Amino acid sequence: MCSQHQLGLQARPGLLVVMCCALLVLARPAWSERCDPELFEHIPTTADVVLVVDGAADLLETPSGKRMRALLEAFGATEQIQPAWANLAAQLEMKEADAFEALIGRRVAVALSGVFDPMAASPEWVVISEVDSATERRLRSRLKTGARRLVRGHQVLAVEGGAYELATHRHKADSVTLVLGPSGATGLFDGVLEVLNGRARAISEVKPAQDLARLGASRVLLLARLAPGSVDDYLLAGLAPTPDGIEATMLLRDRANANALARIDPSSDAPFRALSHGALAAVLEAAIAGEEGDDRAPGFLRLWGMLGAGEQVRRLEGMLGSRQAMAIRAAEAPPGIGVSIAIEVTGAPDVSRACDAFMNEQIGALRSSLTGERTRPTDAFEGMFPGAVRTASIERAGTMAEAGSAMPDRIDFGWVIATDASGGHGWWVAAATPADPGQLGAPVGDVVRATAARLGVEKAGEPREMEGVTARWYSVGVVHPRDLAQAISPSIPDVAGWRSVASRVARVEWRFSVTPDQTIVGDAELVFSSDEP
Repeated sequence: MCSQHQLGLQARPGLLVVMCCALLVLARPAWSERCDPELFEHIPTTADVVLVVDGAADLLETPSGKRMRALLEAFGATEQIQPAWANLAAQLEMKEADAFEALIGRRVAVALSGVFDPMAASPEWVVISEVDSATERRLRSRLKTGARRLVRGHQVLAVEGGAYELATHRHKADSVTLVLGPSGATGLFDGVLEVLNGRARAISEVKPAQDLARLGASRVLLLARLAPGSVDDYLLAGLAPTPDGIEATMLLRDRANANALARIDPSSDAPFRALSHGALAAVLEAAIAGEEGDDRAPGFLRLWGMLGAGEQVRRLEGMLGSRQAMAIRAAEAPPGIGVSIAIEVTGAPDVSRACDAFMNEQIGALRSSLTGERTRPTDAFEGMFPGAVRTASIERAGTMAEAGSAMPDRIDFGWVIATDASGGHGWWVAAATPADPGQLGAPVGDVVRATAARLGVEKAGEPREMEGVTARWYSVGVVHPRDLAQAISPSIPDVAGWRSVASRVARVEWRFSVTPDQTIVGDAELVFSSDEP
């Protein structure tokens, strides 16, 4: 969010890199109390995104802070920030830790505006921090400031060779509000000064900020609009630490999807609990389609539509239910994982025929692009015997062989229309797994059956936790990054060191549901690996 490219900064490290990026990379939730939203009272309603951190000086030494910093360092996110911070500390003649505590240690906020303006080269930004009088004097004396202009009684200073503007506002004993922004794009900067002077309305007075109390105990607060100038469409998030990770509470209001959200019925999360048993990743969510008259199919099928299969996708409209699911499990052959996808279906008479036609066309097109063969995967069934598993394979040859060892020697596909005893509810379950060329049969059929069993429409002796929680579920999911990285074949390139990053996170889990007023609310949790590198 605050890279030099996005904000149009000069190449050399500047004060924004120091104040903004050090906050986002180094600061993590502290251990106690809730974030004080006071800084929202200093930010004008023109801001589109606001991030507030309270008590940042205590963050670096917490277990969560240390692990998150190590994670970001493994991802390379701190390579340019650490030298910039060291440079600022040297200018202030302070140790790095002391400079962090003095400048960011109380309260700090980052605000952006113009995020939705397609004509803007980059959003406007401003950093607001609470410092003491001694820190203010040190900044003025060490950073070679120069007077530039006067805004609402506040003297605006030029710093860093005129690249940035700095202003201060004293409103408490020994407490100074520090305002930093870029030169040449001062609308948001001036707006903060007008709010501080009582001449403009603060964002704390509008509906999004008033919902902050619903986030519970958080030390980091995020407010982001979803549309320009809107007070009705926004995302709120609050972060809080746990002994081994970080928890997040989120709230999302989006009028564009209100009608679609209203159609989500209560359901149990028991299928997800069963689906996630032993999985590297699993998700069960509402398959939100477009509004009436919109020809987009729901959920996973949109991907095929974007890849040129729009006509085939449209044939399935009206036959699909309101939920979709996905699971990733370990496999012996490269790339080491297999994927199963399930889409809820209605009792439409032609649903099996339409699903068979869709799978035949898609697998046939994939076979043609990978091997040059133009044969259909199968002409059998064509809607008959929907409870029978269909299978097809693509063996490694031609283009697949040229791709190297990262490609499986054989890809097995399987699918079925599985319904419950009444026949009125069912799932279209499809799976793709890697296999050895000489392997007899297609084990993918077992994967398909097992997935259907976990979803509750097959009885195959699969483990299933029958007790679940009923809600209007929008999305429930879990990913085990460390286990996923270990399962994926070493032949898959380690781009940007993703394996090291993934190995540091044991689990990411989320649960989001819809309230009666069509607001999405829920929690997410990140748990670090206990045996991280």
